[in-house]
Amino acid sequence: ISQLADSLKEQKDKLADKGEAARQAMNALSKNPAAGESPLEKLAREGKFGDAAKEIEKLRDKLAKGELSPAEQQQMKSALQRMGDRLAEQLNKMSPDGPGAPDMKDLAEDLQDAAKSLDGSAQPKDGQKDGQKGGAKDGEKSAGWPKSPSDALKDLAKDLQGLDQDLSELDSMKDLLQDLDQLKDGLAQEEQPCEGPDKGG
Repeated sequence: ISQLADSLKEQKDKLADKGEAARQAMNALSKNPAAGESPLEKLAREGKFGDAAKEIEKLRDKLAKGELSPAEQQQMKSALQRMGDRLAEQLNKMSPDGPGAPDMKDLAEDLQDAAKSLDGSAQPKDGQKDGQKGGAKDGEKSAGWPKSPSDALKDLAKDLQGLDQDLSELDSMKDLLQDLDQLKDGLAQEEQPCEGPDKGG
């Protein structure tokens, strides 16, 4: 049981770094909520990253269908920009190699990319079609060229889902470790010799 506990604690420590990114993101987003904050900002501020990812997907779908008015698009751009700015500000206070910093940096960049992609000025570079990454391998970020709004929002939703999953796994791991500690304590009590009545004479 001790080996299992040690293994689980090691896994928990690895997850804790990812969970730290989510906590830092919540801290950054919960400071001074903007007047008229969007539903997306509210969900992220409350740490409901899975729901925030679903909200992004809804907005992405509306955008793809042409159902997002220019005013709604501007509101979404402003919300994403505020969130990206807050995370970037929080990142400036953190060690670049600290727990959660790489994940926070990715999230901040994806928020800012999504906001930039919505202003209409984002155009692919020479010969690239909308959505192409121009030389970057799958999964890599392509430096220098703006993403399509759909791609930028998709990346952002994926980041938010990842944060939600990391927090969920971390909570599950904490519960499992707590149960394991209780089991160890119970076994330790059973192993102690029982002192019965003295049978001397």
